[in-house]
Amino acid sequence: MVRRDTICKESDIVTVTINYRLGALGFARIPGAPTSGINGILDQISALEWVRNNIESFGGDPNNITLRGVCRGL
Repeated sequence: MVRRDTICKESDIVTVTINYRLGALGFARIPGAPTSGINGILDQISALEWVRNNIESFGGDPNNITLRGVCRGL
């Protein structure tokens, strides 16, 4: 596996990691709640919007974002 710090030192990229709610707080279905069962997904969407709106401040390009996922941890 390639280390993020090595990639960042040797390439012209900015690495951003995000977190989101897991378990009941992120994916529990609550009858009648408008976002029931998708709070973890909404967290990820909000994080990506933040990255797009702010990445230039960190030397990144808001029009060139690559997503990568590993696992959610079980």
